[in-house]
This record gives sequence, structure tokens and C-alpha cells, in this order.
Amino acid sequence: MLVLGVYMACIALSICAVIWVLTPEIFPNRIRGRAVSIAVFANWTVNAATAFLFPWFVARFGMHAVFLSFSAICFVATLFFWKFVPETKGKSLEEIEAYWLTHPNK
Repeated sequence: MLVLGVYMACIALSICAVIWVLTPEIFPNRIRGRAVSIAVFANWTVNAATAFLFPWFVARFGMHAVFLSFSAICFVATLFFWKFVPETKGKSLEEIEAYWLTHPNK
């Protein structure tokens, strides 16, 4: 139960909060609708694959290894977001797009 709680806390503080805000912000206005649709489809496809593979993963490696792996993925994602994703609070979508156009390698 403790490991499940740690996993849920890690995912809530890292991937979940950022993904749904970041996804529409990274695409230019002219392609945003289609691009976000494709990105969300890919996200849910990976979620479905994870759900289908979960029982096999637990049987093969044990519950503790599964949640430790998921927590490690969340930790790496959190580090990635912290280092490479700029703060967009209070900025319009046009300002965010202009940022990415002037800083393409960040």
C-alpha cells in the first residue's frame, strides 16, 4: 500500500500535471488541433499498452519492481521537465510559440 501511495504521489507531481498542460503549448497555432489530437492518441495508446502489459510485468518481476520502475520513470520525467521545459504561467499561447521560435534548441 505504501509503494502504491508513493507511485501515485510521484506521478501526480510529475507526468500527469505537466503532460496535459504541455501538450497543447508545444505546437504552433496553425497545427495545434491536429497535433494535440495525435499526441493525445499516442499518450492513450501507451497507457493502454501499459495496462495490458501490467499483469505480465507483475508476474515476471513482482509488484515492487513494477512500481519502482514506474516511479523511476516519473523521476526522470520530472528532471527532464525541470531542466528543459520553460515556465509558461501567465503567458499567452502566442508568447509561448514565439519563445519556441527564438529558442529552438531548448
